[in-house]
Amino acid sequence: MSIVGLCKSNPNGKPVIELRISPEVPFDLLPSLIFSTYSLYTRCSDKKHTLYIIIDVRNCSEECLHTFLQTLRQSASWLEGTIDCILWVIGSSLRNIETIINEDLILSRTKNFVADIEGITKYIEAGSFSTYLNGLIDPEITRHFLRMRFCVEDLLKKTHKTAKLYMSLHEYLKQFEVPQDLTTVNANLLWKQSEELKNRWNAVKDEPDVIFLLHRGEILCEELKTQYSDLYHLDSYLFAYVLFYYLENS
Repeated sequence: MSIVGLCKSNPNGKPVIELRISPEVPFDLLPSLIFSTYSLYTRCSDKKHTLYIIIDVRNCSEECLHTFLQTLRQSASWLEGTIDCILWVIGSSLRNIETIINEDLILSRTKNFVADIEGITKYIEAGSFSTYLNGLIDPEITRHFLRMRFCVEDLLKKTHKTAKLYMSLHEYLKQFEVPQDLTTVNANLLWKQSEELKNRWNAVKDEPDVIFLLHRGEILCEELKTQYSDLYHLDSYLFAYVLFYYLENS
């Protein structure tokens, strides 16, 4: 599995995933990888980024294809609405793939195109996929991408949780009012409110996610920026818009 991502030059506006189906593929992992990639792009934007998937079945047997489809069916409920289009790249085998697609209840709900390797560019720009589906993106780059996806998603979770804590504290602070006429101030009540506010603030400061962001958030972003800089040309959206946005607002 290779993730090309969403580059500025990508005209279809969809993150692209390349899959090569063969007996060596761990099919049980594919649905979660597809969904987590979709989830990342959706959470990092106010736009729903459905996926454009290129599936290479040039060296795939019909038995292997049916195994792959069975795995997708088991995850159909949470893959629903995540895929915009599937481009099937065929070789000399699986000439009946269109029949298999049309008879499959899950695939038949999605846009499907079938082409040989020479005909891919009828459906997607050449700059949106790796050369001949195996030339530009190697497993090491894919591993780095998934590692960065995990790190960025973890940062987003911690940031979101911290923001909710601060918003809750802010709502309580708005209720903390001192009367203009100081002669009517209840000193005991004011003292209790002050202690409650102090306790709430200490509780927020002691939250593990808050501590992590205060001490490690910016450092981790710098590490991501330096360790995975090669990903910029593969996925300018995720790398530039998500990572740099976090740095600017941290």
